[in-house]
Amino acid sequence: MTLCSIVLFAFAWLFADQAFCVDFRPGVWGNEGYIDGLGDAVKQGLVKAVGVSNYSEKRLHEAYEKLKMRGIPLASNQVNYSLIYRAPEENGVKAACDELGITLIAYSPIAQGDICGPSINLISA
Repeated sequence: MTLCSIVLFAFAWLFADQAFCVDFRPGVWGNEGYIDGLGDAVKQGLVKAVGVSNYSEKRLHEAYEKLKMRGIPLASNQVNYSLIYRAPEENGVKAACDELGITLIAYSPIAQGDICGPSINLISA
């Protein structure tokens, strides 16, 4: 099965006029196949950047090195990160992003609304 999707999962809303296809056949989908496919899309001029989501420190380094061999930077890693969920600071993901020049994008930065109203007042106190 081949699925056509908008540019990068992390950037779907930014580049809606450009698309790429990901092949989900057994043995093709996975970190290596995914990164190769995104690298191919960059080389073909179909997308402008490669971004990933929820990559661990180890997977970030692997993807970064694989893309680097092709002269393609890894632009971003989108992860769950907020004032009350700070795992990327503790598990090495933020440090790896900082070290490699990868933009860390927080999804759910206000913890799905948990950080609002009275919580904001507590944080600012």
